Amino acid sequence: MGAIADELFRNFFGSEELYSLAKTQEGLEQLFDYISEDGRTYRQLFGNNIQQFKLLTDQLIERRDYYKQLGWKLTTVPVVWHTKFEGVGWVAGETDMLGIDKEG
Repeated sequence: MGAIADELFRNFFGSEELYSLAKTQEGLEQLFDYISEDGRTYRQLFGNNIQQFKLLTDQLIERRDYYKQLGWKLTTVPVVWHTKFEGVGWVAGETDMLGIDKEG
C-alpha cells in the first residue's frame, strides 16, 4: 500500500492535472481508476470505496491550497541527502516532497 500511496501524493502535489481532476466528481472517478506504476488502481487500494478516496483527496486539496496561499513552492523531485551521525555513522535518505517558503 505504501508505494501506491506515495505515488498518489507525489503525483497529486507534483501534477496540476491530477490536482484539477480531484476537484470534480467526474475527475475524481477518473482518478479513482488511474493505473499506478505497479499496475494497481486507487479503486483497488480503497476497496471500491470512492467516498474514502474523496475524503483523502479533499484533505490533499486543502493542504495544497494552504501552502499555495502561504506562497510556498512544493516540489516532488526527489532530493537525496546524507549526513553522519555520531555513534551511528552515515545515514542517507530521499525526500518525497520538499516545501520552499517565500524566502527560499
